[in-house]
Amino acid sequence: MKFGLSFTPTENMATAVGRDLPISTKQAVEICRFIRGKRADAAKAALERVLKHESPLPYTRHVKKMPHRPGMRTGAYPEKAIREVLKLLKSAEMNAHVKGLSEELVIAHTNAHLASRPMRYGRQSRRITKRTHIEVVLAEAEPKKDVKAAPDREGPEAPAKKEADDAKKAGAVKEKKPQAEAKTPAAPEAPSPSPEKKPKPEAAP
Repeated sequence: MKFGLSFTPTENMATAVGRDLPISTKQAVEICRFIRGKRADAAKAALERVLKHESPLPYTRHVKKMPHRPGMRTGAYPEKAIREVLKLLKSAEMNAHVKGLSEELVIAHTNAHLASRPMRYGRQSRRITKRTHIEVVLAEAEPKKDVKAAPDREGPEAPAKKEADDAKKAGAVKEKKPQAEAKTPAAPEAPSPSPEKKPKPEAAP
């Protein structure tokens, strides 16, 4: 059966959908927010650490009666919901493998929706069941840009051209130096000493 998605995937994406999963929608929303945008391998490793109670899952909503955890604010260990999300992640990875996508995958989209909640039967007939729809979309990770490969794109003539430009700049600086020296004002000449005045001879009586 084909289900509609709230996200339109492209050809380089693989999807997995879980319908009417018996998990809490509040917990599923927090898990989807936690793994959204991460690499598939990193997301699975983080969820497995939560299952082993090595690190808690951070919560941001409905935390009125939730305790704080070491090194963070409110958090918990929703084991049942995490197991269901891990199954979907592995299913999406297998779908990506069938489509021929690369092994480096990123969680491009993940979302949790409230499903139909029928009444329980038997002795718990007055309780409402927990049902959740979850969508997972994986996409190929973008290749990392190599900074060292940038000069090679300019061609083999680029280094020689750069050296010629540097030589021209150096020659222009040398030519400008004499002009700068000519513009400097000359030092004022020292005044010549005035000749000493000889006394006039006195007139004879």
